[in-house]
Amino acid sequence: MKRLSLCSIFSTCLCAFALLTAPAIQGAADQEPSSQEQEKPRKEKDAFDRAGKATEGALEKAGEGAGKGVGAAVEHTGRGVTRAAKATAGALEKTAEAIADFFDGNEGDEDRVREVQRVLQQKGYYSGPIDGIVGPKTRSGVREFQRDEELPVTGKVDAKTAERLGVD
Repeated sequence: MKRLSLCSIFSTCLCAFALLTAPAIQGAADQEPSSQEQEKPRKEKDAFDRAGKATEGALEKAGEGAGKGVGAAVEHTGRGVTRAAKATAGALEKTAEAIADFFDGNEGDEDRVREVQRVLQQKGYYSGPIDGIVGPKTRSGVREFQRDEELPVTGKVDAKTAERLGVD
């Protein structure tokens, strides 16, 4: 259903009023009104009153509809924000788990991952971005480093690997 704006409803009512009253205004100039013509202004007034009431009703309904629409939009946005917050919390939890696994259960955070990435990059084992994300390139770089250093190849930064890399 097409929604009408308040301006278009008001404009329509004004046009209707102008059409209804124009003949009465033009004809009233020089003539003595007949009984039909005397009744015409009353009919026009009645029509104008009905148009005004219809406009009021339409405006009320438009206002109610707008209120419902705004309420629904707010509710929908709230649900979206809640879903986004849950997804973000889930992603943070998975990131924390990945970092804990990367450091073989030892303490670690994104800054420590960046430090490992920088050292691996300096030593030629990593070519990805220094972003603090434990991704496949980071794990691959750690595995290559461990292989060259004759450490157990796990792709994780355990105590021996961290020591050989020179990271805390």
